[in-house]
Amino acid sequence: MATTYDLIIVGLGPAGAALGHRAQARGLKVLGIDPQTRWVNTFGLFRDELPDWLSDIPVSSRSFPTARALRTHQLAREYVILDNDALRRRLLTFEVIQGHAEIQNSTRVQVGPNSFTADVVVDARGARMEEGMVAQQALGWFVTEPIAPNWLDFDPRTGQFRYSFPTKHGTLVEQTLLATREVVDWDCLAAQLEADLDEKPRAVEKVVIPLSPPQPTLSALPFGARAGFINPITGFSLATSFRMVDPTLDALWPKQGDHPNQLPFRTWQFRVDRALCTLIQSVLLELSPARLAEVLDVILGASIKTQRGFLGLGDPIGTLWGMMRVFVSVPLGTKVSILRVLAAQIRRAR
Repeated sequence: MATTYDLIIVGLGPAGAALGHRAQARGLKVLGIDPQTRWVNTFGLFRDELPDWLSDIPVSSRSFPTARALRTHQLAREYVILDNDALRRRLLTFEVIQGHAEIQNSTRVQVGPNSFTADVVVDARGARMEEGMVAQQALGWFVTEPIAPNWLDFDPRTGQFRYSFPTKHGTLVEQTLLATREVVDWDCLAAQLEADLDEKPRAVEKVVIPLSPPQPTLSALPFGARAGFINPITGFSLATSFRMVDPTLDALWPKQGDHPNQLPFRTWQFRVDRALCTLIQSVLLELSPARLAEVLDVILGASIKTQRGFLGLGDPIGTLWGMMRVFVSVPLGTKVSILRVLAAQIRRAR
């Protein structure tokens, strides 16, 4: 006989765990399923992107980092590296099964010989990297050497950037390709780290983030990176996932007397903003590293409001304002390069 729940979540990374935690707090009967018992990747975000219910999120480090493209900028936004173990303990307040789940349809999940049903089944297993997708690729080394926090240290010669922050496991130094159509050999990124660091890594972290739109899922409701929350420009998705938790639950289980809302990631605002960010991504992919540095320098020097609107997801007005700010501020040669790429995009779309 199947056990019935209000909500079953398959995949308990930070996004799925947060959704389950807030659902359980509303009195819903929740089941989470995941084969993993730890979050192994490093997660960071700007504190001002968090919803109020996570304002005291557990962190392993906090800083106001610098960022550099053509010039060095002191970012006036606090950036935090999450304490994975503490956050996971806080969020997993509902029933959890460790195992692999097969999503059979929108209301039924199979775990081994056991079947579970729910009013809603959510697929939060993260984004799938498929052939032909644009990706962000990063190789991280954990070292003992203390390095000043740096959110982005862009090299206009290689088109790669460095990301460096203190963590519980040492200083994380990542060599990153902002966006690439082909995943490169990890040795290419390692060579850049070896050239600049005086020690071998204590541990290594490899990350490939799909930046292309995810394929639609028909068997369950997607959430988090699986639902397209990854920003096609920055590769970040976690803050968007946290912000989407309560509006998603409001849409699925509206309070008595409330008018049912559309799922927040299916609104026209979210869809338009993701399309705009994907267009920007296509431009960035075609710019030379030197031209890209000029674009990034404008973004890093913008106001906090402009940065949040341009680098977040779900605010098409903010993205359009950021696009306009960049185009007006970059040198003439970069303007011409941007227009050529856009013209080529229009020709291909016909």
